[in-house]
Amino acid sequence: MDSTIFDYLRWRGDISFDVLDLTDEDQLVFSCLVYIDFAPFMTKDGDSIGSLATRVLSSPDRKSRFRVADDEELLSRLRNSRRFADLVVCDPESHFDKDSSRQFFAFTVIAGNEIVVVYRGTDATITGWKEDFDMTFSPMVPAQKDALQYLESAAARHPDVPIVLSGHSKGGNLALFAAAMAGDGIEKRIRKIYNNDGPGFMKENPAYSRLSRIRDKAVTLQPTSSVIGMLMEHPLPCRIVESSTVFILQHDIYTWKFDGPRLKEHDKPGKDSLFFDRVTDSWLEKLTIEERKKFITLVSGLLYASGAEKLRDYRKNFLSSFMESAKYYRSLDPEERKIIRSVLRTMGATTGKELVESEIFQLLEGK
Repeated sequence: MDSTIFDYLRWRGDISFDVLDLTDEDQLVFSCLVYIDFAPFMTKDGDSIGSLATRVLSSPDRKSRFRVADDEELLSRLRNSRRFADLVVCDPESHFDKDSSRQFFAFTVIAGNEIVVVYRGTDATITGWKEDFDMTFSPMVPAQKDALQYLESAAARHPDVPIVLSGHSKGGNLALFAAAMAGDGIEKRIRKIYNNDGPGFMKENPAYSRLSRIRDKAVTLQPTSSVIGMLMEHPLPCRIVESSTVFILQHDIYTWKFDGPRLKEHDKPGKDSLFFDRVTDSWLEKLTIEERKKFITLVSGLLYASGAEKLRDYRKNFLSSFMESAKYYRSLDPEERKIIRSVLRTMGATTGKELVESEIFQLLEGK
């Protein structure tokens, strides 16, 4: 039977870092952990994972702290894990600005004789998702600048120790960006960089041409049917991991398969992932940078018009949210509506589906 990250915690949870150094699988635990909303419970000087887990799990609003239900089980297991419970999490840093589409969070884990800088991926906010899409037209997004500055600060706060960087989704992109852009002094201290199904880079991004300098230290993990990890340019090799689910749902680390204490790897990407990669590349090639920017700005406006701050709020109140989005759409000038229709036609032509004539689009138009 295939195992999960929870089985890994059972296999390795009783072995301290004094006995076994950081593994590829350990960093996945940190990349899941960083999504949990610890902010009200963390101190600047650092807290053990066990104590943080206890505080969160005993809080009346604990459910709101979790991105997915599996986060709660993860905390429960880590609280009683000899390997993880006493590790110190420190230096939390958060930035959020709706106006500049800026969403960033990172913390540092002291693991044995090294530190692990862990970047959070896209959170549930519309702002976080917009920043992801901004990567398709902007050579550099605010979170990437934050990631480099955080690495520089972490290196200064913890001198003379090896550094590992890790992140899932956008967090993986941030880990690669920060490592590639770091100065020689920090780069020499970096032992490994983990990109867990994170998007690639525009060739115009300043880190793109520097990725070759960290090639031997970078580990990119993607599920067989990767979607997010196939976006934009990926000049670094990757390892393929099997998952228990399908297509974009494989983006969730909790679905990744383990074979005993090791990730269960596959020899090549799935056909659906390769197809999505070709379709996305073809679609983006048909749009200018300015067209991408205008489209993403307008679509984000549709979502913000609903009053929802998080995508789950939009889904929860879908009918009222959609009606507000439709009202906003109809308030746009004809040229702006034409941009949205034009891009959707391009998407439809690429995927073989007529998106512009869909029932949902007809509702947007008020027909």
